[in-house]
Amino acid sequence: MSFNNKRVYYSILAAAVLLLAASIVLFSRFPAGEKDPAHADYPIYFTEIMTDNLLHPNGDGICCDYVELYNSASYTVDISGYRLTDGKNYYSFPKDTVMHSHESLRVYCCKEYAGDFYAPFGLSAQGGETVSFVT
Repeated sequence: MSFNNKRVYYSILAAAVLLLAASIVLFSRFPAGEKDPAHADYPIYFTEIMTDNLLHPNGDGICCDYVELYNSASYTVDISGYRLTDGKNYYSFPKDTVMHSHESLRVYCCKEYAGDFYAPFGLSAQGGETVSFVT
């Protein structure tokens, strides 16, 4: 196995480990009486955690680590002010950030960039860290 193949293999393995270890906690603002039966209490969850990203560039053509969130609910969820954290640093979602039903949202985790949908921390390909989505 070449160096690049090993790197891709270990990146995928680390991402899988991070997905399994990720704390997915969301205290959502549900519309009164409406719940999605599939994920009644926690409709927003991680669908992807990418470390050592070499394949999916951001809008500037730079490959950053990222996490992808998914709204499994049949309704829109307002995640304004919710935070994504690595336990030391955090990113707060900007005002008026909503996730429509069955919509995905990518947040880049990159210390070199700042702005909407850029968390001020990277992700370790070696694992050993927890990424949480909290209020």
